[in-house]
Amino acid sequence: MRGLTPQQLNSAQAVIARFDIVRAAGTLHCEGYVGNGNGSGSLISFQANPAFRTEMRSLGDDNLDDETILLMAIYDVSPQYVRDLRALNTRVNTADQLIRLRRSNVTVAYIQELRSQGREVPIQVA
Repeated sequence: MRGLTPQQLNSAQAVIARFDIVRAAGTLHCEGYVGNGNGSGSLISFQANPAFRTEMRSLGDDNLDDETILLMAIYDVSPQYVRDLRALNTRVNTADQLIRLRRSNVTVAYIQELRSQGREVPIQVA
């Protein structure tokens, strides 16, 4: 998180903090309170990465509206995540499915671990 210092995060009293969460889809500008290793806050604004839409289009997803791109930033859906899923022959057809997978903490490592145990990994997104 850009702009958040260890001193702020570990302060004995809650302090106001402004910080950015930088993701492939764009930058989430946040403000909140941190202290004692914890924090809470709000999204103040979002700045989309113009290259993200182009890269996702090259991967076959060309219908990304602004709200979808924001959700992809929040859940850290990146072009690399899409490429990694494809390398595992896992097909996810929509941005909404990708968001649901990330929201459910389905990582490439998780899929690989299940497969190394001989388990089939059907990806079904409800």
